[in-house]
Amino acid sequence: MEIMDPKQERIRFGNRLRSVRKQRGLTLSVVAERADMTAGALSQIERGRSGVTVETVVRIAGALGVSTGSLFAEEEWTPQPLRKADRAQIAGSEGYVEDILSRRPDVSFEVFEVRYMPGASDAEKPYIHGDSEEFLLILRGRMKLLLDDEEFILEEGDSIELQTSLPHMVTNLYDGESAALWVISPPTSGRNGQGHSS
Repeated sequence: MEIMDPKQERIRFGNRLRSVRKQRGLTLSVVAERADMTAGALSQIERGRSGVTVETVVRIAGALGVSTGSLFAEEEWTPQPLRKADRAQIAGSEGYVEDILSRRPDVSFEVFEVRYMPGASDAEKPYIHGDSEEFLLILRGRMKLLLDDEEFILEEGDSIELQTSLPHMVTNLYDGESAALWVISPPTSGRNGQGHSS
């Protein structure tokens, strides 16, 4: 599934990606190898000719050593509201959609709103990413969190804090769409090639 925005958004993302890559003095082939993809595929993304999934964005951010949100940030950031209609939105292959809410480049935290279809999980099995603090708030619906050897059922308004170094995975138990707010500090996507979504 591709970025949920029109072609213009893909072009804007591609331009930002190319800019970040060049700022870091990295070639297409080096970033592609680190991100476990072909240089041709990365070039297509940079030219705005190909959309990206959550997993791909996370791998590219890790290859560049930056946060996921910084790939959607403007070159010159100034404090201003992020309107719902302007959120960078990418779709995962597991039945969830992720909105990136943190936009400032090189910020010390990442914020995501993730919407899960009925029965959807954010991974095939519990995963880890870096060694950061992670905060989860259920905005609506009902979710199951597997955390290390424990299982938690979380209802709307419930929250939990955890270490990203502990294996974890969430699954939507609601018969409709569930939504959750995730905050990660510091960002993990630029630390080991993985971000919130494994």
